Amino acid sequence: MISIYADSEFQVAQFIPVMIIPQLFFTGIIPLDLIPYNLGKLSYIMPIYYAATPLKGIMVKGDGFIDIFPWLVALIVLITIVFFINSLSLKKYRRL
Repeated sequence: MISIYADSEFQVAQFIPVMIIPQLFFTGIIPLDLIPYNLGKLSYIMPIYYAATPLKGIMVKGDGFIDIFPWLVALIVLITIVFFINSLSLKKYRRL
């Protein structure tokens, strides 16, 4: 989605850390309770949270498919939402 609004590849490369680093903090590497000002709640809108949590469950607790199924559904819903936002952005961009 960033590439739609960037004018060059260099600008896209500059935006990558802005998108990736916050997502890494909100995956649970730092306990979400310790993040100040209730910023930990932002993790619920980031798809990587819904991918990292079941992976931790599989590796640490030995969770099975039934245990991670709700997380997969949430991940699919978020991916679908991002897909539609991206397609709307592309339609708007192509009209210009």
